[in-house]
Amino acid sequence: MDFQLKQRGRASLDFSLELGRTALPLMGVCHRELADHGLNEDTLAPDLDDRWKQIEETLQEKSAYRYFNLFLDWLGANNGRACIEAFEEMRSELEPELQRLQSSGQTTLDKNAAYQAPDWFDRYWIHRTTGGWDGHDYMGFVHSELVHGILTNAAYGGKIFEARSEVLELLPRGDYKKIFEMGAGSGRSTESLQRKYPQAEIHANDLSLRMIEEAQRRGNEKGWAWTLKRSNATETGYDDNEFDLVTSFAIIHEVPIKTIKDMIAEAFRILKPGGDMLIVDVLRYNALSKAQEWQADLLALRGGEPFWRASAELDLGDIATETGFADVVSERFGETNYWALRGRKPA
Repeated sequence: MDFQLKQRGRASLDFSLELGRTALPLMGVCHRELADHGLNEDTLAPDLDDRWKQIEETLQEKSAYRYFNLFLDWLGANNGRACIEAFEEMRSELEPELQRLQSSGQTTLDKNAAYQAPDWFDRYWIHRTTGGWDGHDYMGFVHSELVHGILTNAAYGGKIFEARSEVLELLPRGDYKKIFEMGAGSGRSTESLQRKYPQAEIHANDLSLRMIEEAQRRGNEKGWAWTLKRSNATETGYDDNEFDLVTSFAIIHEVPIKTIKDMIAEAFRILKPGGDMLIVDVLRYNALSKAQEWQADLLALRGGEPFWRASAELDLGDIATETGFADVVSERFGETNYWALRGRKPA
């Protein structure tokens, strides 16, 4: 959906972009200062909490580290607010089309009146999203098009959405007839599935009503016929052995460990024998150097990711194998910052 930021909103987002560009090089300075103080792969503590103490003692008075944390805290606290304010400037122009896309088209949404959010869902503002995922009546649009589409995309060199398509090349088949996506959010990765498998029947869910509403608008705008539902991916409501493919993209680091295990078990249950699972998420900590692991932990802390560390320390391959999946592969996806878990339900 095309839109044009108003002057104040554009200025606010431009300020955030420039502050982010200023902050990122400071982390490189921090790594050099650690090396200058003799902290490297050999001398950094094996335990991450002990390593945090080492690094804090070394960097806490350093200007680069102090400014990096200051800038990241400001961005985390203000990016969501700035994007909501930018949307409100455009609301009168955008809302009629947003409402039309939500009310007409082939993509359906079951709002699931009986749905109850898990107890942790409203406890945290994941990504420090102001008010939480359902904290604004158009949070799906705000997050997808402004926070993610403008700010996060710029931080990743304008290529934040490419991996959603590229990772599908890992899948062994081109003829999936019925696909389920866990935690579709605003439908960005659902769109990649649609383009890769145009003949497939696509179903998807999300915990957030506002996010899955944006997915409905996305599907309707493109003329696609997705079946969407607000639900928990641990209890999809589908029958056993119903799907040829179950997938998710960058979702499991947003949820507690038990939820991750229950999602993988639910994927196994609803897959047909011979069906495939593909779960893509952040890099496992054991794939990083000690300094990189600390940096990832720092960014997760500043970025409002309460479950990141616990998720990134999991051995996803072991969980999938214990669940019953065969041909399990759990590995980094190329040179990207994503980890891919694949498995097949035995025929």
